[in-house]
Amino acid sequence: MNCLIETLNEEQKERMKDTKVNVDSFALISVIGKGSYAEVLLARKKDTGTIYALKILKKDKIEQRNQKTHVKVERNILVFSSIKQV
Repeated sequence: MNCLIETLNEEQKERMKDTKVNVDSFALISVIGKGSYAEVLLARKKDTGTIYALKILKKDKIEQRNQKTHVKVERNILVFSSIKQV
């Protein structure tokens, strides 16, 4: 699982750059769960109406618990799995 992002081709990387979103891109619906360093929210993307689960991480808690590598690996897996393979 070392750096799954490196396996992306240039077109996929460009597509990722063009699709930057932030929490303001969503209308929050409800809290799904809370953990020691994150909160998961149910949210609707404002421009498309698609429902997503958003995980909001508390950076200071991640650093305190030495979870940086874990969080990065989780992110890379989610990015890699969300790319449509052609």
